[in-house]
Amino acid sequence: MEAFLKEHSNKPDSGSYQFKFGKHRGKTFKEVFDVDKPYCAFLYRTLDKLKHKVLLDYIEQRVKEDYESKKSTI
Repeated sequence: MEAFLKEHSNKPDSGSYQFKFGKHRGKTFKEVFDVDKPYCAFLYRTLDKLKHKVLLDYIEQRVKEDYESKKSTI
């Protein structure tokens, strides 16, 4: 378990990963999600789920977080 934690503890947050394609090339996942949710929805519907797993998992996580935060304010 210690080896697993050591290996994964220094990996960057997936929100800091950068787009390597499309109109937001060079921007981080977080930057794009914060300013262009329709584009993220488009990507979520159309990208290959295995090839772009990190990005799609990040989008899914952020959508859930947004939903939970809005739900708690009602």
